[in-house]
Amino acid sequence: MLHEKLHPDPVAPTLVRSAISRLFPPMKKSLLLPVIFLFVALGLARADPPAFDPWADDFAARWVALNPQFATRAQYFTGATQDALDRQLILGGAFGQTYGVKAARARAELAKQGLAELQRYPAATLTAAQRTSAR
Repeated sequence: MLHEKLHPDPVAPTLVRSAISRLFPPMKKSLLLPVIFLFVALGLARADPPAFDPWADDFAARWVALNPQFATRAQYFTGATQDALDRQLILGGAFGQTYGVKAARARAELAKQGLAELQRYPAATLTAAQRTSAR
């Protein structure tokens, strides 16, 4: 009954299906799965990196968290995060420098990671302010 309301002419849906099948011949089932996989893989490979500003904010927060005394002095965070950092003491300078092998390794590792992540953002796609932040 509903079919008759939607398609008063019972031949019309058949004509549409036959026209579609002539334009797009049926694909073998053995080829369907690899084609779907290819489209999904290409879509994932071309996925845009996260926007620069949120990435930069996250990286800066990770960098500041390496030196709780600097975070306290700058009051960089808020709430429980800042409170937890305020209770920590490290061997570090007032302006962010840290001392010791462990601290130096942590800073070096985060710096390498940040530089690698930064490569996802071509300079041509960044605004002037973002390029300044990226330097």
